[in-house]
Amino acid sequence: MLGALLLFLALLMVRDWVLASWGRLSALDHSVVLLIVVFTATLGFLPAVILGLAVALVLFAMHYGRIDAVRQELSGVQFRSRVAWTTEQRALLASRGEGTFILPLQGFLFFGIADRLLVRVRRRLAEQQRAPLRYVVLDCRRVTGIDSSAAQSLVRLHEIAAPVGVRVVITGASEPLNEQFELAGLPALSSWTPPFADLDHGLEWVEAQLLADTPAIPGHPLLKHLSKALGSEAKAAALLQQMDPITLDAGEVLITQGDAPNGLFFLAHGALSSQRDRPGESPVRLQTLTEGGNVLGEIGFYLGLPRTASVVATAPSVVYRLTTAHLNLLEENAPAVAAALHRWVASLLAERVAHLGSVVDALEN
Repeated sequence: MLGALLLFLALLMVRDWVLASWGRLSALDHSVVLLIVVFTATLGFLPAVILGLAVALVLFAMHYGRIDAVRQELSGVQFRSRVAWTTEQRALLASRGEGTFILPLQGFLFFGIADRLLVRVRRRLAEQQRAPLRYVVLDCRRVTGIDSSAAQSLVRLHEIAAPVGVRVVITGASEPLNEQFELAGLPALSSWTPPFADLDHGLEWVEAQLLADTPAIPGHPLLKHLSKALGSEAKAAALLQQMDPITLDAGEVLITQGDAPNGLFFLAHGALSSQRDRPGESPVRLQTLTEGGNVLGEIGFYLGLPRTASVVATAPSVVYRLTTAHLNLLEENAPAVAAALHRWVASLLAERVAHLGSVVDALEN
């Protein structure tokens, strides 16, 4: 009876896995099943189990190796940081952004996947019709882990990048991933920069390097930018006369999320950061504004809605505020200046929407 029971169970397994599985499993998986059956009949059950585990691991590595670790290939023209640079600086970044190669990574990195990363960088270096490559940004926010062979592949990336003057920037790496990078000796390599907490801050550093040789604007920077934006220095001076200067220390709050709108602000000196406050969590940085005529608070000012984000000074700053009452006086006494202001703000908003559309297109490809 026991022998018949064992024979019945064996025939049942043969029926379910050899016969009934035909068509439900792929040809490769069905071949593994047949191989296990043959090993069970010739060598025994335990060797067949060991063989099945070994073959399953090999197949898993083969299938996982086909997954592309690079989510997208982006350039500095298609994807920028959340820093609101001036019009002149944005023009420079548009002309120099092709030299930045942004690769958001995903999954677990091992040798086969990391080697594909090297192939992509080599291919980008060989593209003569594009601007010379200056920065390779590897965003590791979605990377779950890395093995030693992949870390050595990243060392080979340094051997490719360093001779041609390309800097490698790591962003969004977790603490265990940074420890693996340190064990591989990556921080000591000349082409590698210190890791950044996220892609946004890493791109901000890259863009600051690209703009490092930008000459400073002499005189009053806000007056210069307003003169260019409004079409004449007289209009800019008339607008400045209607605005009140506000001096802020680093860390001082200019706008609090949820407050009623109290004016349209123009940054003259320093730096401001707009952030979305979340109860019980760290605030999310939406945008960083640099000096030179950047505008903020336009949503609440024009729509009359409560402030959608808080604005904090990240450095000692000087801000000029245009209230609704002052704008009404400007529209009554100097309608040409008010019209030029409205056109300029509309062009800034249109430019942001156009850039957002290009980012969406790049991420969908």
